[in-house]
Amino acid sequence: MIRLALSSVIALLLLAGCAKESSEEAKKQASAKESATQTLQQNLQDEKQETKTETESGSSDTQTKSSSGEAAAAEMENTLKQAESAASENISNAATEASAAVSDRIEDKKEELKESVDIDGAKLYAKCAGCHGQKGEKKALGKSAPIGGLSKESLLESLKGYRAGDLNRYGMGALMKSQVSSFGDKELEKLAEYISSLK
Repeated sequence: MIRLALSSVIALLLLAGCAKESSEEAKKQASAKESATQTLQQNLQDEKQETKTETESGSSDTQTKSSSGEAAAAEMENTLKQAESAASENISNAATEASAAVSDRIEDKKEELKESVDIDGAKLYAKCAGCHGQKGEKKALGKSAPIGGLSKESLLESLKGYRAGDLNRYGMGALMKSQVSSFGDKELEKLAEYISSLK
């Protein structure tokens, strides 16, 4: 619009330069100049108003975009915080479960170790010595062969058989079962190991 107004003014000035210098013509030129000046001023004012409106509108759009960008950033930050919190909780739960599992495993191993360390074959044999002799040299109740020095494997097999009630050598199955039924596998193993060491 400014260009159009300037073109109009330039055209009028050129026309004015080419026109005759009559007073009437001079009045017309003065009137045209004044009209062109007013038009130019009005156009400039309109341009200023349009620019102001566009600036305000752009500022409003910028503010809207800015506030929606801030909202999106805040939402993203909130989502990240929630994800971090959930991950932290999952890690904490996994660590607690792993710690409990490790503690249980340690306790199991302690019990196994305690059983293997605490079980004394000599103490277990004390209740056998009355029939089999201190060194396993006697025939129990005058029926069985001496057991001292037999292999650990054969002794363990016999002891497990008596405990299960599957073995009845020399008619001693019921008596032997009552003697070894309370022994666990580790205890039977330690007992067999001790008897095999007797000479």
